[in-house]
Amino acid sequence: MNIVDNPKNINPDLTATQHHLERLFRRCQDECPDTTLQLDRSEVDGQAWISHQFPTTVVGIAQAVQWAMDWNSAGWNIYVGANPRKLGLDHNKSATDKDIHCAFFSFGDLDSEESLEIAKAGMPINNTYSTNTGTTPWRRCHLYWEHENPVYNLEAWRQTQVGIANYFKGDSVIDPRRILRLAGCVNYPTAKKRDKGYIAETATIQTEFDGEERDPVDTVHLHTTYAGTPTASVTPGSEGSKGGLGLPTFGPGVELQKTLDAIQEGNWHNAVRDQVASWVAIGWPADAIRLSCLAFTQPGYTTEQTTTEVDVMLRGAIDKGYAPEPVHAPPPVTPSVLPDLILKSMTQRPSVREIPLREFVYGKHLIRKFTSATISPGGVGKTTLMMIEAVAMAAQQSLLGVKIYEKNLRVLHINLEDPQDELNRRYYAILDHFNLDHVDIGKRVFIHSGRDRKVILAEKGDNGLVIQTPDVDQLRTQIIENSIDVVSIDPLVKSHYADENDNKAIDSVLDIFAQLANDTNTAIDLAHHVRKTPTGIVGLAGDINQARGASALAGAVRAARTLTVMSTKEAEGFGIQGERSRWYVREDDAKGNMSPPAENAVWMERHSITIDNGDN
Repeated sequence: MNIVDNPKNINPDLTATQHHLERLFRRCQDECPDTTLQLDRSEVDGQAWISHQFPTTVVGIAQAVQWAMDWNSAGWNIYVGANPRKLGLDHNKSATDKDIHCAFFSFGDLDSEESLEIAKAGMPINNTYSTNTGTTPWRRCHLYWEHENPVYNLEAWRQTQVGIANYFKGDSVIDPRRILRLAGCVNYPTAKKRDKGYIAETATIQTEFDGEERDPVDTVHLHTTYAGTPTASVTPGSEGSKGGLGLPTFGPGVELQKTLDAIQEGNWHNAVRDQVASWVAIGWPADAIRLSCLAFTQPGYTTEQTTTEVDVMLRGAIDKGYAPEPVHAPPPVTPSVLPDLILKSMTQRPSVREIPLREFVYGKHLIRKFTSATISPGGVGKTTLMMIEAVAMAAQQSLLGVKIYEKNLRVLHINLEDPQDELNRRYYAILDHFNLDHVDIGKRVFIHSGRDRKVILAEKGDNGLVIQTPDVDQLRTQIIENSIDVVSIDPLVKSHYADENDNKAIDSVLDIFAQLANDTNTAIDLAHHVRKTPTGIVGLAGDINQARGASALAGAVRAARTLTVMSTKEAEGFGIQGERSRWYVREDDAKGNMSPPAENAVWMERHSITIDNGDN
């Protein structure tokens, strides 16, 4: 469709477009400057659909406004991605859900007369602003609710979107990457919609009501109201409720009496699950929820069985984002609960012969009750090395010439980057290369992919301090139940939500790992990347200070090593030609000497192995 096909020759409104983009992204400059905004243009009756990314800066927004005006005037429909995208995307590519940085708004797409009637009847929480996308054959609009704080838990955000869509019986705009009509641009209907009476109209925006803007809304209040409060047309909080989309919503808003009545009717699981979610949403601590749920124990069951069921429900409610703050936050330590400080002279301490030996497990790198670090750039071979070492310890065979101190070691490798299939390939390639038997070794090797289930052990609480998550307790239980001796985490940065450049935060994260190692009597190895070095500066092998992020890592781990690819100069010294040098990896102690001599390095050669399924 071309602009000349518009009989009224309706023009786009630059001021409205600028107002809409500023309203969506004005907070990014202060709260998340390293983001982009996405505009899309689509050919009205054709197949072309093109995306473009712009910086969320004053200049970037101005460029986006001009881009929208140019293409809309040429007869293209224009859309905006409501949530800011992460920096680094191809400027001409559309974002996926994984590319979304955060959400400043929740929104609803009211595209039917029924949806508008529900809105006119009154909303539990009023929208912050709205855009009107058309008036013929009936009024259509998008409602926006601005959050007081940006939402980074996008799964919880998605649940809010489901609740809003169900409440208003609106369209399914529940994905974080969602694009919506851009105000100020002409909405050109397709041929199918023109046949239904739609006409070309300029989308408008309303940000003031009764002469003033509305304040942002509390995120938890919005979530529990729309995603978890029964209405005349929607019944969230019970499994399988349909609403306007046929989408189930699970949420709080459950009265205790309803829970008790449902239990009496034989619906114990669903009733208790919804009650737990309700208590999580209002911020009850996990221990208080467990204690309260003991009253729901039924004849023939033990309180321990009830607690086990409730723990699963707690995890589910937290994973769905119902918690307004971490419910497993440990109570603050105050001087009143600390033991008295008592100093002892060395004559009151054990004699030298009574001091236990360090419990080395694998060489001098892994020690029971301590954390270690393996530091290298990406692609050098950290994961492969850790998996070879896991197999070596389980087999009690010194595959790489490193001493193994104990028999029948059981090893857990948690990989938070690669899918399980890829980890399985590497495992079997290691067995093939070293001619080992899976039947004998496999029962002592545990490999978990974060693609299947993330493992997050630390996050930042509302007070800004780093706290442990419920995953710590779950991992501790799994380690003990499976008699794990060694744990490797790959990489460290994906096991927590703390700021890796904040020394205090990283120190707290490593305290959590140290306590876990101590509580489970395990040795823990943390894989970590190196920082980008300035041009002309080369990171030294064995230099722990090249580790990315806060320097607290160097002091917190008991042992550390670096992995580096063979340099051109080193290759010349060994007589290795060309690209073949990339197959050689150097391992250095990073705690004993910041610049160890080359003769003390351990060199390893990588190999490509074809496994029985044909992969290599």
